[in-house]
Amino acid sequence: MSTMQQIGNYTLGKVLGRGSFGSVQLAQDKRSNEMRVMKLIRKERDGHRDETWRRETFTLTALSDVSGVTKMFEYGSTETHNWIVMEQLSDDLITIVRRNETKMFSKPTSYQIMWQLVKILQDIHAIGIVHTDIKADNLMVSYKNRVRKLVLVDYGLSCWFKDHNQNRTPPAPFDNRCMHLIHTPAKTATGHPHMEAEDLVQVAYLSCSLHQFMPWKDVEAPKMTKMKKKFAKNPKKYLGNHQDLKPIIKMLVKQKHGVEPDYEGILDLLQDMFGSLGGGLASGSLNAFVVAGAINIP
Repeated sequence: MSTMQQIGNYTLGKVLGRGSFGSVQLAQDKRSNEMRVMKLIRKERDGHRDETWRRETFTLTALSDVSGVTKMFEYGSTETHNWIVMEQLSDDLITIVRRNETKMFSKPTSYQIMWQLVKILQDIHAIGIVHTDIKADNLMVSYKNRVRKLVLVDYGLSCWFKDHNQNRTPPAPFDNRCMHLIHTPAKTATGHPHMEAEDLVQVAYLSCSLHQFMPWKDVEAPKMTKMKKKFAKNPKKYLGNHQDLKPIIKMLVKQKHGVEPDYEGILDLLQDMFGSLGGGLASGSLNAFVVAGAINIP
């Protein structure tokens, strides 16, 4: 049976989100009664969305054993939609931020988020995949057995940069439509293949958004790219009251394009930043202490 209320073994429920691609809905597995999430992607004549769906299912299959990557259970197609069934997670970071517009993430929480994200990327990159679309919308929180963990979702734009022999084979560059996106690295926006270093540049941009600011917000594309280049050279000029981020941003943006990043150096620096605030050892769980006026998980 295949209707918009019932797809295969799943009964669709509440719509969690809509976009140009389709929708994300709660879905109950009739076999186990467990709640999942189904991503429904409308088919297109030119096949672009079909390719995005194929890329995401292929990538999630390859990353099935990586901690911090959303778990996929099944995928399939109807006459009008492609679909993917995934684990149900809590809020994404952008929802948490918007719910607390007058606040920002506490320093220890933001450092822990970055530490976990770099660990996830280290594992993803080791397999030969770059995410390319790292932003607060695509970072969700998993809450199981009283433990909160960061989960990186949405692999529809992911790319392989290694062949089956683990030789580097840079992916095709994105077209210039990505230039206007605030989280697109300057190198990606100027026609270079998006590699591991560019994923880490997106982590640097994320550190700003976690603190409720982005230097190039509402700036037009060509000027935005220039600002991103200047930001990489001199982050201090743009950080204002957030100078605590300067050391980690400088380390993230200095990673060389097409060369394996210094993950351990980045993780050690984040650990030092976290530890300097009394946070102890950064780990796979989000359990930062409370700082007045800031968002904390928990």
